[in-house]
Amino acid sequence: MGRSGRRVATSGIHTFFGRFLLDYWELDPDVERIIAVDVQPPDFQSPKLKYREIDLTDPSADEEIAEILKYHEVDTFVHSALLSNPTHRSYWAHEFEVIGTMHVLNACSEAKIRRFVLPSRTMVYGAHPSNPNYLSEGHPLRGESTSRWVRDKVEAEKQVAAFAKENPECAVAVLRFAPILGSGVNNFMCRHFARQVIPVVAGYDPLMQFLHPDDALRALRLTLDGEVRGTYNIVPTGVLPLSSILALGGRIPLPIPSFVLYPMTEVLWNAAMVDVPSVFLNYFRFVWAAAGDKARDELGFVADYAVRDVVAEFYRLRPPKHGGRARSPWVTTVGVADEL
Repeated sequence: MGRSGRRVATSGIHTFFGRFLLDYWELDPDVERIIAVDVQPPDFQSPKLKYREIDLTDPSADEEIAEILKYHEVDTFVHSALLSNPTHRSYWAHEFEVIGTMHVLNACSEAKIRRFVLPSRTMVYGAHPSNPNYLSEGHPLRGESTSRWVRDKVEAEKQVAAFAKENPECAVAVLRFAPILGSGVNNFMCRHFARQVIPVVAGYDPLMQFLHPDDALRALRLTLDGEVRGTYNIVPTGVLPLSSILALGGRIPLPIPSFVLYPMTEVLWNAAMVDVPSVFLNYFRFVWAAAGDKARDELGFVADYAVRDVVAEFYRLRPPKHGGRARSPWVTTVGVADEL
């Protein structure tokens, strides 16, 4: 089969990164073919775009993906199908992320993909009192041992690292993004800070990082357009303590002792009344800021937005709602679509 341009593919086309990639590649004259892998079709049609309905939890998913990658001679695969929010469907989530990643990597190996990119998260480092002020890419991925959501992402990264060693001809890049905070982003961090009253762990004020959506997408573009390999922290400029983040938006902190807040949050999580289980309170208690030196030196990425600007813009564009029936500061409603 003759070819005149790049052939690219992505999973998770309805995620933050997946939606961007379809638009970005559609406008790129150097991209000849786009392969979209998901259980739901894309929101638009294009002569460039070929959609394949594939469930990553299906035992035959790797064979189906390999078939379409080889047929279209795809050279680049971005695995965007990781969950943005914790879910009570932990068994399905494990199958989707861990087994799904295994299927994708098996297919990419068989199809001899030349470039593979995994958008990951700095949360894989875990929030621990022994963490240094800034975590480098070589720091152990300690995640949160009691959080299936984080453990699955750590396992996905380990699979990608093994794939990179077994397929040295493939340029593999892992981007660990700081939490993305933006008015149009629907993740649990955005919903958490959109509240007027925000519970905090009494006695703790960790340094935090939030990345602007534009910076996140620019880092992904740099990775796709360059020849980089390896793992990179994608972080904003600077850090801010949690107290300053709340003050910027005029949010009201509600300090609660850990021995009360943790079990209370777990009860509400089990009742499907909050976004995250109690272990995620560690991320609002201990430092887990990541260093961006490697991305600056090797990828050429320096965030345009300082963390203060990211937070200020988020609050300006997403003010808290006033009026109506009073709600608990913990309570939120999350639909199934929000998980991706």
